[in-house]
Amino acid sequence: MLEYVRKTVVLFVLPIILIAMSAFGQVPKAEFVLQNGHSSSVESVSFSFDGKMLASGSEDQTVKFWDVSSGNLIRSLEGHSSYVTSVSISFDDKTLASGSWDKTVK
Repeated sequence: MLEYVRKTVVLFVLPIILIAMSAFGQVPKAEFVLQNGHSSSVESVSFSFDGKMLASGSEDQTVKFWDVSSGNLIRSLEGHSSYVTSVSISFDDKTLASGSWDKTVK
C-alpha cells in the first residue's frame, strides 16, 4: 500500500504542484528528491512562499520541515495525537498551520 501511495504522489500530485509553482515563477528548473523521513504515509505538503522550505504532514502524527535545495530535514514537530492530514505555510513564511484527525489545528 505504501508503495502505491508513493507512486501516486510521484506520478500525479508532484506534477500538479510543479505546474502551480511554475505559474508563479517559483520553479527555475525541475529537480526531484525523494525523502524517507516519515515513518508512515505523507498526507499533505506545502511549500513556503519563497520556495526554500517544504512542510509535510503524515500519518505518523508529525510535521516535518525540509530544505528544498538540499533535501535535508530541518525540523520534526510532534504534538498531534492522530494523523496529520493538512499543512499550510502562510504567505509571509512565518506561520504554519496543521490539521489532524485528532480534531485540532495547531
